[in-house]
Amino acid sequence: MAKQKQRTRRQHVLHQKDQDLKQRITWIAAGLGVLILLILGYGLLAEYLIKPNQAVATIGESKITVDTYQSRVRYERIMMRSQILQYQNYLAQIDASDPTMQSIAQQLQAQQAQLEQQLAPSLAPLFGGNILDQMIEEQLIRQEAAEQGLAVSEEEVELQIEQMMGYDREATQEITGTEELTGTAKPMTAAEYHENYSGFVTNFLEASGLSEESFRQMLAADILKPQVVEGLAKDIATEAEQVKLSYLNTNTEHEAEMLRVRFSTGEADMDTLMEELNSNESREDGGGTLPWYPLGYIEQFLGAEVELVAFNTPVGETSAPVQGQDESYYIIYVEGHEERPLSETLLQQEQLDNYNQWLTTKLAAQVEKLDWQEVTPDQP
Repeated sequence: MAKQKQRTRRQHVLHQKDQDLKQRITWIAAGLGVLILLILGYGLLAEYLIKPNQAVATIGESKITVDTYQSRVRYERIMMRSQILQYQNYLAQIDASDPTMQSIAQQLQAQQAQLEQQLAPSLAPLFGGNILDQMIEEQLIRQEAAEQGLAVSEEEVELQIEQMMGYDREATQEITGTEELTGTAKPMTAAEYHENYSGFVTNFLEASGLSEESFRQMLAADILKPQVVEGLAKDIATEAEQVKLSYLNTNTEHEAEMLRVRFSTGEADMDTLMEELNSNESREDGGGTLPWYPLGYIEQFLGAEVELVAFNTPVGETSAPVQGQDESYYIIYVEGHEERPLSETLLQQEQLDNYNQWLTTKLAAQVEKLDWQEVTPDQP
């Protein structure tokens, strides 16, 4: 048998270099493979774990995550599409040839078009921004409620859901075969309510990704808001200096002065002059009355100068002509001027104004919005 040819020293060296090169290439390929897997893995990790938990807004030490924000936006979009479907169903039942129904149909079509416009993909950031503002307000309400020692029970939330579903647990639940509810709809039974709620969970919550817990927290914040508004208003004055007045309004100062003279001389009382002005459809001016108002309200209707005159004119007297914010002229007759309790309507307005000031302060001091536009859904 022939002897195997021995490698020369040069051939041995070249062979060793070739083996080393192949080994290096193998390690480089393996390293690149691992790197690619790491990049892909990080991408999946970022997409499904890191990104959903990133914040779109911070409220003090708490945050609103991408996942929570996106599911809420999708939920609100689904709810709005449900409203659009309701309008479409209403329109399908209207006889378009009936002249008396045409105005109703036009109103429904306008409302439907407005909702559809809000859901346009190009307006997704605007839609999402409004939802984010609402979520931030809800979180601030929860924080303030905790400070005030306020809480909402599960029973209160459940009642809110029942109302939302159109279920009244106090209404008659069972109608026998011989009983009829003349002219009224048959009340929803408990079984029907639970079936409807189950459908709501499937078609609205699960479809949007909004958890039932988040949905209930949203309702709880809605229940808490009036309590928080009232709690923040505990130091608001319930009484204020107020005036009650009648007014005559004309286009020129001369006409206003002539009306004042007629009233002052007893030629005509205030009711007669108001009726005279209001009955002339060709005139743009007129007259009217305002209930008891404190400072800051009359100026919203008639102007700051008119309010100033009203608070400085003695009771039972008329003012000289004063120009209002609409550049026409007013004669003010003061029927009353005294310190008195605010009406329920005014008290609620004062409380709401106080709440809005509190909210503005909190938003400026505690809230930071982050890159929420880039993650705002534009579907469904």
